[in-house]
Amino acid sequence: MAVETAKKYNRKIWLDYDDDLFNVPTSNPTFNQYAQTENQKSLTAILKMADYISVTTEPLLNRIAPINNKVSVIPNAWNDRFFPFQNKKFANTKTILWRGGPTHNEDIDDHLSEISEIVESFPNYHWVIMGQPSYRLLNVIPESMKTVVLPTSNYNFYDVLKKLQVDVCLVPLSDNVFNHSKSNIAWMEAAYAGAACIAPDWETWDKPGIINYDVSLWKAFKPEMFENMYNLSVATIQQDFLLSKVNQQRAAVLETLGV
Repeated sequence: MAVETAKKYNRKIWLDYDDDLFNVPTSNPTFNQYAQTENQKSLTAILKMADYISVTTEPLLNRIAPINNKVSVIPNAWNDRFFPFQNKKFANTKTILWRGGPTHNEDIDDHLSEISEIVESFPNYHWVIMGQPSYRLLNVIPESMKTVVLPTSNYNFYDVLKKLQVDVCLVPLSDNVFNHSKSNIAWMEAAYAGAACIAPDWETWDKPGIINYDVSLWKAFKPEMFENMYNLSVATIQQDFLLSKVNQQRAAVLETLGV
């Protein structure tokens, strides 16, 4: 493997992980790939050979540290070089955003009744669905209440986000080990789109500006909070989560590694 070759020639190995590949859910399209015993052994072997490992969340650090303790958290950050973070005025368009693909089908299934409650309780809100949504999500939202934005390239995705005028982004996640290790990039994407964000009441999502839900996604849907939480999100991201600032941590790692 490439890591062994790097070791052979005394190259430093820095691994960066954003997902818990040891706990991919059975509902994830990549489950069969990562669940194979040989692939799990390879992942472990690669981690053991690393001179340094960066991960995006504390739960992911706790998963990796028993394998290799040369690990620390460098959080996901907003790429302000390519996509400058601008202060959009809160639009108050009564529009809800969901973005994602097939890897989120289980997340939708587990929160479908709560999503239905939001649809029924707030019929004056329109939904923007980006990506490849579960048909179950599409079925609970009437045609007149939704706009579906088809999958696009990463660059175009952010261009679409910038042009959106939405009030809130929903991040329904199933309560499993894999999801607890995920980063909060959806929150940053929401703020870039001018929206507040509703996400689980978990450690990674405990950030100023995020509206957290514990048991019920529906009960966390509080329009009177959206503008203030959006503005707080923007301030928090600009202070702590711009890539131009977070990359200082990466520069320090390179110096430590003697690169």
